[in-house]
Amino acid sequence: MRIVEVLGYVRDQRALPYLLLSLDDPALVVQQQVASALQTFAPESIPGLIDRVLHSASELVATRAEQVLGGIGEAAVTPVIQALSPVVPGRTHLLVRARAHTRSAGDTGAHSAAA
Repeated sequence: MRIVEVLGYVRDQRALPYLLLSLDDPALVVQQQVASALQTFAPESIPGLIDRVLHSASELVATRAEQVLGGIGEAAVTPVIQALSPVVPGRTHLLVRARAHTRSAGDTGAHSAAA
């Protein structure tokens, strides 16, 4: 789906709602392109991703959003930590997992040793 690539490249903020809705697309290639585009849109995409993690009716969409957040890295750390409270049963643990992924994705050896 080439349109997703173009939307990520152009970074038009009007595309964010479309990209966030596309997290539920069943096609693997679309999922990969949507994840890449949402990471490109960071930090603007972070609030929408956190919302999908905490409030999506689909566990699959919540998990995909968590994975994208984890791939964003350092820019997602503070917003994810702030979203840990209040606890959303069955979902906050996904933010904890995203935070763990941001740490492993963004840390250098020196920073890891200090943690």
